[in-house]
Amino acid sequence: MDFNLEYYRAFYYAAKFGSYSKAAEHLYLTQPAVSQSIHRLENSLGGCKLFIRNSHGMDLTPEGKLLFTHVDKAFELLTAGEVKLSRFNSLENSDLYIGATETALDFHVLPHVNAFSQRYPRISLHIQGCHSGELLEMLKAGKIDVAFGVTPVSSKSGFTFACLQTFQDVFIAGSAFSDLALRELDPKELTQFPLVVASPGSSFSGNLTRWLQQEQLEWQPRFHVLTTSYILPFVQNNIAIGCVPELFARQWIQQGQIAILKVRKLPPRRSIFAASNPALPLSAASREFIRIMEAEADSQKTE
Repeated sequence: MDFNLEYYRAFYYAAKFGSYSKAAEHLYLTQPAVSQSIHRLENSLGGCKLFIRNSHGMDLTPEGKLLFTHVDKAFELLTAGEVKLSRFNSLENSDLYIGATETALDFHVLPHVNAFSQRYPRISLHIQGCHSGELLEMLKAGKIDVAFGVTPVSSKSGFTFACLQTFQDVFIAGSAFSDLALRELDPKELTQFPLVVASPGSSFSGNLTRWLQQEQLEWQPRFHVLTTSYILPFVQNNIAIGCVPELFARQWIQQGQIAILKVRKLPPRRSIFAASNPALPLSAASREFIRIMEAEADSQKTE
């Protein structure tokens, strides 16, 4: 069976308006052209009649009603696809879906949101916070347009990555441990103190676990919290020593009550990355957000 979209368009609007002439007017065609398209469609379907004339004009036959239920759904999907594609390629009235880990969100996404929103006030930003592992699953499923996460991740297969920044995880302590901040510490010395870390499943947790194994240290975290920012109260109140990205630690030092410990050997450095799915095209909004990030990063380098 040959599929001809024009035949189905003629049928769809004739059924919708209940009139060949109204369908022709809508499609900017002549009535005979619409009639001919429907006749050819009927022939392609084995000669079945799709319309029947009555005292009120015309109506669908049982075969026509059956076909219309499917054609109606098909045209609804086509229309939705056209709208979505239009929004996808537009910087007006579109949506941008971003996934980000806490560290990437605080230090790379949020600093650029204001500039982007001021330039494109009609683009709606949808920001989803999650761990790096969840991030890539969402990217693979097409639930987000672009991902900003932190290494290590379980697998980079199938994604396009760009490194935005590297950083060091450091150990921090409150005022009760101030004497520790005065000298260089061997990693083994830390194990006598309680440790608070971000929840298992994060890239941080995996990095720390591997480092402890490499150093042959038996040091199980006493406290697990949901996000990195929750570590600060534990440290400020001298409940535990914390291990956090240096990016957070530098901010918290300015607020007082904590210090970065000088440890002879630290966990491996990590990277903040931007990732996209090459199997799915980047929307215009995604490309522009990344462009603004890169432009601002370049301007900061030259200052």
